[in-house]
Amino acid sequence: MTDIKPLLKRLYEINKEIMLYAGIYNLLDWDRAVLMPKMGSLHRADQLSLMMTSIHERMTSKELNDIIQTLSKKENFDKLTELQKALVKRHEWKLSRLNKIPKEHVEEFSKLAGIATMKWEEAKDKNDFAMFLPYLEKIVAMKKKEASYIDPERHPYDVLLEDYERGMTIEKLDKVFAELKKEIMIILNKVKSSKHYNNEKTLDGLKFSEQEQKQTCMEIASMILGTDERFLIARSVHPFMTTISPDDFRITTSFRSEPFFSFSSTAHESGHALYESQYPKELAGTILFDAPSLGLHESQSRIWENQVCRSMQFWKYYYKKYQKRFDALKNISLKDFFKMINVVKPSLIRIEADELTYCMHIIIRFEIEKQMIEGTINIKDLPKIWNSKYKQYLGIEPKSDALGVLQDVHWSQGSIGYFPTYALGTMYSAMIFNQMLKDNPKLESEIAKGDFIYMRSWLKEHIHKYGASMATAEIIKKAIGRELEHKDLIDYFRKKYYMIYKL
Repeated sequence: MTDIKPLLKRLYEINKEIMLYAGIYNLLDWDRAVLMPKMGSLHRADQLSLMMTSIHERMTSKELNDIIQTLSKKENFDKLTELQKALVKRHEWKLSRLNKIPKEHVEEFSKLAGIATMKWEEAKDKNDFAMFLPYLEKIVAMKKKEASYIDPERHPYDVLLEDYERGMTIEKLDKVFAELKKEIMIILNKVKSSKHYNNEKTLDGLKFSEQEQKQTCMEIASMILGTDERFLIARSVHPFMTTISPDDFRITTSFRSEPFFSFSSTAHESGHALYESQYPKELAGTILFDAPSLGLHESQSRIWENQVCRSMQFWKYYYKKYQKRFDALKNISLKDFFKMINVVKPSLIRIEADELTYCMHIIIRFEIEKQMIEGTINIKDLPKIWNSKYKQYLGIEPKSDALGVLQDVHWSQGSIGYFPTYALGTMYSAMIFNQMLKDNPKLESEIAKGDFIYMRSWLKEHIHKYGASMATAEIIKKAIGRELEHKDLIDYFRKKYYMIYKL
């Protein structure tokens, strides 16, 4: 009979080591984006590669494989607690992928991604896709090879999707995105037919102090996160959030000429931080201290960015303070400000997109990267393909690579299959918020008082407390009673934008 106690002890020790390496990797990456001088890029690529290789070695070590194999045997598995079973199952799934990828591939790819990210930044700055092209071609080739290592029988894009949204497939995405695209286009065309369309006032051209923007960013983060000293907000080119440890969460934001971008970006990243800060303490130091998918993670940021911070209820509470801070707003009413931050205007930049058309940006990227992996398009033709899709779906066309195909960092990092999670998270967020409203009819009046206690506790109880111990589909079904669908999001869009545009 196997004594499982020493095996479990060792399993937790290895998990802690893996998570420590992951925290070091995240800290190095955060520093790269926030503080590191440009000349440090090449050495930082080597440092990140070393960390990633070390994580891969520990995740695929013979010792860990033997432990998981032994604990997976029925006579041993039945003795485990539910949390221990979840830990073993998640390791089984990860090992079923990682064991098939050679260490040399991991090392080569992480170095390539580090250099490619630097080249992407340079190409974007110089507005020259050709500078980035050879690196993107290598990235795509290596991701296809990675998919073939893991499962040569499946569609390579389905294999890559698993890293970000386990259980998701091209077939499912094609179906839900086709429905979503159709419904958004109907609403968008109706909005465009309104006599109020293109006559809206915007915040463009008004001047807002960056120092004042920083203060409002700190305030929204505090409203969402509560009184918690585990958070730090810094500035980066592209807003993001990363976890260094269970007591160290880093948020970054970015500033534009108008203040709502930095405000909503901070709300978005604070939603990510709240999620990870509310994982149960018993998951700390294990690979369950994570979200089961990036789609679910994204829902936790989108719900604060959109359902809360773009709502009339929130601004009834916060607008007077916000208005007082910025002189440019002193003659703008709450009603007009609400319309200004919810103007529908198809734009070129994903992270600056209006709420209604945001998912169209994601669908465009999904369609392109799926074709890149299938090999049905030539990567050198990406600028032309990108521009054509923007013209077809949004009626606008980029005039430069920087405003088009070079605007996102994801492909330079090898994150192919990541983009769909943004739209999935947006759909999940609408479903979750609807359920919160059903469970607490007073929720909107609480938001109008700046009271987010219920929201934080509901999210913790129904979403956050599971970490990665359950699959996304299970968590959503348990919390809401339904599986993923686009209806809630479309209903939310109709109610909001038909009111704003008097349709």
